[in-house]
Amino acid sequence: KKEGKVEDENDFFSRIPKSMNKYDRAAELHRKVRKVGFDWDNDDGVYAKVEEELNEVKNAALNEGKDALEMECGDLIFASIALCTRLNVNPDIAIHRTNRKFKSRFNKVVKLAKERGIPVDREHFHELDSIWDEIKQTEHDNKN
Repeated sequence: KKEGKVEDENDFFSRIPKSMNKYDRAAELHRKVRKVGFDWDNDDGVYAKVEEELNEVKNAALNEGKDALEMECGDLIFASIALCTRLNVNPDIAIHRTNRKFKSRFNKVVKLAKERGIPVDREHFHELDSIWDEIKQTEHDNKN
């Protein structure tokens, strides 16, 4: 029997391979339930779900232990993947591109900070954040 091919009447998701990466697996879980109509009526519903999960993360961070916070962070990621799936965006590709963009942008922050004599440390966060915004604006301007 091949993984992901065996139909298990007690597991609606039995045909989804456990070997898939976690982002693709979560997206496939969403696609499968969408096929049977378990989905929001419109995009606003999924946006609201992401906001709801973010608020639950905030609450858990203030009032709960690590286990509850981890679960709420997972719910937020899962809802975000649902949003990606709904918008026909591959979440694995999206996070790969974001990681690459973040790394590139932060390396530019470090370079400019060194050129300006600003130490790259916690005490200079506001200056570094200002450089980040400057770089982000430059990137945005270059797109247009």
